[in-house]
Formats: sequence, C-alpha cells, structure tokens
Amino acid sequence: MLKVRTTLLVSLLIGAVPLLLYFVLYSYLPAKVPIHYNGRIPDRFVEKSSFEVLLLGLLGWGGLAMMKLLHLILRKTFMQSYIQNIAAINRLWNGAILLVTAAFSVLGSWALLAMV
Repeated sequence: MLKVRTTLLVSLLIGAVPLLLYFVLYSYLPAKVPIHYNGRIPDRFVEKSSFEVLLLGLLGWGGLAMMKLLHLILRKTFMQSYIQNIAAINRLWNGAILLVTAAFSVLGSWALLAMV
C-alpha cells in the first residue's frame, strides 16, 4: 500500500509541473497565443487567459486521472484475474501511471514553453 501511495504522490507532483510552469510563464506569454497549427503555421489564436491554455497546464493531472480511471475499470472487469496476480499487476500499473503522467506533463510543458 505504501508503494501505491508513494506512486500517487510522485505522480501528483510530476503532474503539477506543467501547471506551475503555466503560472510562472503567464507574465511572459504574449496576449494572444497560438493554440492550433496547420503544419508549422499557426492558424488559431486565443487569449493567454483562455481555458484552452490552462488545459495545457492540467495535462499532467489529466493523464494521471485517465490512468486511474482505466485501472479502476479494468480491475472491476477482470476481478478474478486481478486477485490472482495482484502484486505483479500493482507493480505494472504503478510504473504505467508514472510513465503516462510524466509523458503528459512533458507534452504540456513543451507546449507551454513553445508559446513563450
């Protein structure tokens, strides 16, 4: 149980990185930021205070939420198999949750840094 809590705590911290980056970079962002590209050419701009830009900061936590929900659904669907292999499955899911959260956090951070 301690490993699950540690994994969740580390995932929450990793997921917070793009949100913290959003608040740090907010004053450096231009008033209008590109939010969509067609090839390498921006074709849609929004205000920097737009919810869409904030969503980039929440991307890490979105990845964490998606993985936790998927874990819950799969655990309920395959309960018998889950009970038989609980230790191996928990190790696998802990690693997968960290990996996906980190990937989404990097993606959100990269997108925010590209706007400055």
